[in-house]
Amino acid sequence: MSPQIESLLVLQERDTRLFTLLKEINHLPKEEAALDLRLQTAQTTFDQKKKLSMSLESDRKKIELEAQSKQQQIGRYRQQQLDTRKNEEFQALGNEIKHAEEAIQSLEDQQLEVMEKLETAQKQLTLDAEILKKATTENQTGKATIAQKKISLEKSLAEVKSFKQEAESKVDPLALNKYQRIIANKKENALVPLRNGTCGGCHMKVTSQTLVAVKADKELISCDNCGRLVYLLE
Repeated sequence: MSPQIESLLVLQERDTRLFTLLKEINHLPKEEAALDLRLQTAQTTFDQKKKLSMSLESDRKKIELEAQSKQQQIGRYRQQQLDTRKNEEFQALGNEIKHAEEAIQSLEDQQLEVMEKLETAQKQLTLDAEILKKATTENQTGKATIAQKKISLEKSLAEVKSFKQEAESKVDPLALNKYQRIIANKKENALVPLRNGTCGGCHMKVTSQTLVAVKADKELISCDNCGRLVYLLE
């Protein structure tokens, strides 16, 4: 293997590492967004359950107050019955008492139904509160981990950039230019091995003339099909 190929392989290893680090760094905001989404979902669920519990509690109190009002009405009607001397009025008051008692029964049934719903909602609210607490902790811990990860990745990135510059300095300018054009076009390895006359990039057979030129190892040879630089594995 020629020194030029060896130098390009070293450079390509640096570029591969560089691309990997950049990909990891660029993915960090998505990791943070996923943490925020989980927290937001937990918060929204908790708020909805809390709102439902408050609404049910409000309904319960309204029903209770209405039932108390009906009880007070019954008390007034009974007093009026004691005060009246008219039979018709006494009977009319009796009907009002009956209606009020029926209304109270209906209100008590409603209250029981609301209280059952409230109990279920409060149990769920307790569970959602725990989920929210856990999501909050995971969000804080996760973001702290991501922050540390970013520092570490950026440190590695700076080192690899330095190593890459060193590797570039050891490559012939014309060869470097060709290598960089292929990298920019393919967005992946510019230099690939030949195995049994097959390109390691596009997996197509090269011509016999190309294979002979590669074996001669006197200059950089490109694949006939994809244009990547090819070399023989020793």
